Amino acid sequence: MSVQKRTVWWRWLGLVLILVVGIVTIATVYMNTELEANMQGIISSGIGTLTFFFSFLWSLIFIAPNLKWRLIVFAAPFVVGGGFFSLFKPTGSDGSGALNFVYRWTKDPENSLGKIQLIDKKDKVIVPEGAADFLRFLGNTGQNRVDGVTLARDWKANPPREVWRREVGPAWTGFVVAGGLALTQEQRGPEEFVVAYALATGRPVWSHARSVRFVEFQGGDGPRATPTIIGDKVFVMGATGWLACHELLTGGLLWETDVLSEPKAKNPTWAKSCSPLFIPSQTVPGKDAIDRIIVTGGDAPGPTLLAYDAKTGAKIWQAGTDGASYATPVLAKLAGREVILSVNATSVTVHDIALGNILGTHPWPGMFPKCSDPIFVSGDKILVTAGYQMGDHLLKAQAQGDSIQLDLVWSGKGIRTGFSNCVIRDNTAYGIDDTILAAIDLKDGKRLWKSERVGSGQVLMVGDLLLVQTEPGPILLVEVSPEGSKVLGKLKALDGKTWTNLCLAGKWLLARNDREAVCYELPVK
Repeated sequence: MSVQKRTVWWRWLGLVLILVVGIVTIATVYMNTELEANMQGIISSGIGTLTFFFSFLWSLIFIAPNLKWRLIVFAAPFVVGGGFFSLFKPTGSDGSGALNFVYRWTKDPENSLGKIQLIDKKDKVIVPEGAADFLRFLGNTGQNRVDGVTLARDWKANPPREVWRREVGPAWTGFVVAGGLALTQEQRGPEEFVVAYALATGRPVWSHARSVRFVEFQGGDGPRATPTIIGDKVFVMGATGWLACHELLTGGLLWETDVLSEPKAKNPTWAKSCSPLFIPSQTVPGKDAIDRIIVTGGDAPGPTLLAYDAKTGAKIWQAGTDGASYATPVLAKLAGREVILSVNATSVTVHDIALGNILGTHPWPGMFPKCSDPIFVSGDKILVTAGYQMGDHLLKAQAQGDSIQLDLVWSGKGIRTGFSNCVIRDNTAYGIDDTILAAIDLKDGKRLWKSERVGSGQVLMVGDLLLVQTEPGPILLVEVSPEGSKVLGKLKALDGKTWTNLCLAGKWLLARNDREAVCYELPVK
């Protein structure tokens, strides 16, 4: 063999080695079950980019025999990439961070939305038989469960009935229900809407628009937070920080304020996502206590939490400088007193209701977002969960004079919730670990089981059953216990990326994503 041929052979061998190393490294990443899907995607994307870069550079320098071929090698990625992107366009990513592509000529569903046509004011909004209120994010108690409903377990013998289906504007806002009204938020062009639909028919009853649009490529445009209904009022958090109070029956605006304006704070990367927390005056110490609304602030060093007068919208207090997370604050009773629990950018804090003072704190650093609400567990314990390798932690609260000390009971990675929320039944937490339905024992955090792959979806507990909104769109009815899970039924429901929480108002199930909403009447016992 000539020296020239040996040299060519060696040059091709170098390219093969680069590709093999890259492919094997990516395969190793995906075989590491301790890494979540989104982290696998992030790491693999980096490795893939480096593999491509070194392969390209090696081919350009060592393999291309002359100037002509070097120009061809140099131009090839641009030609192939240009051809691909001339046919396809990215439309954000899924929960694991993988980009979604559609044909360039695919019409944006939002462009087909017409003007909201409200029902005639003379038309009566009825409360359908078997309906009940679902007043806030994660249900009336905020614990991700619905009580007082017994679902039929055989959807083949008693299939759910689709009641209505309609197009909606982009948003990851869930539904809430009071009486015959089902409320959500959605983006339509340059305006962010709060819309009340008739629960029985899906027809719009009232809407209120605000001239604002949050734009973010990865997650999508539009609002994120779910409204909160209290009596005859509804409180709404917009994507850019607008906190507003509307009349429930008419949508009339009672007050609004910008939670990021005073002091000036930066909107979090993926927008304001916390749902307003209502605290009644009787819960607040002091004779001059008033009803208040609690929300999170902006990025650090802005306030962590802010409290507003529920009647007027006047700011009562602000607290913390850690920066907000994407979770909703929670009202709980710890160490014998009513407090607010807050998951923040790099900590978990306990706040006094009256003044917002930080009573206790536990560090929880991490560069990735925390989206799951803290969960109060009996025995003065707090369960906090997250994704992006931050795992789950059980904290124990103890009174220390006027303060509350938070001690770590255990930490693990048994239920890495990403941007979903888990739910507790007895001494077991159920939820989505990365992309798979799972359960952990609260005694020690050990994972009890993993079962169905559901993507970056959501769960809602009804008795010993879970309604699971999968990321691709279908809804599952799953029987769960510490011993395992069993899928009892499946609804096609929606098609396409679905990250939104379910709403079960009695036997009326509402689901939506960023383009469509659907209502089912579920069979009950």
